[in-house]
Amino acid sequence: MAIIKLDEGKKMIVRYKEKRGLILNENYEPEILTMCETFTKEEILSLLNQDGCENFRCYFGMDSDDNIRLIMVAADGQDDDILENDLIIEKGLRCPPNNPPSSALND
Repeated sequence: MAIIKLDEGKKMIVRYKEKRGLILNENYEPEILTMCETFTKEEILSLLNQDGCENFRCYFGMDSDDNIRLIMVAADGQDDDILENDLIIEKGLRCPPNNPPSSALND
């Protein structure tokens, strides 16, 4: 199981915030690397409710404005992507500019 404690998650987020600009070359602004993306419960359930779904997978992609985006698909028990229904989730609310409220995880 991939559950982590709040403290570990917070440390990972802080480390990413601190270093995200360092992983880019001079051609890119740090803002192309999102801090988070928010998806609706309905979107996530549409993946999880597919026949054969045992997991869901997040890929990293880049949109036409060169912004890094999350792309999510369901995966079956053999770890294969479930693609028959063309159900691929993207276009979450990207932060920035859609910053979530501060919490114990992201302040």
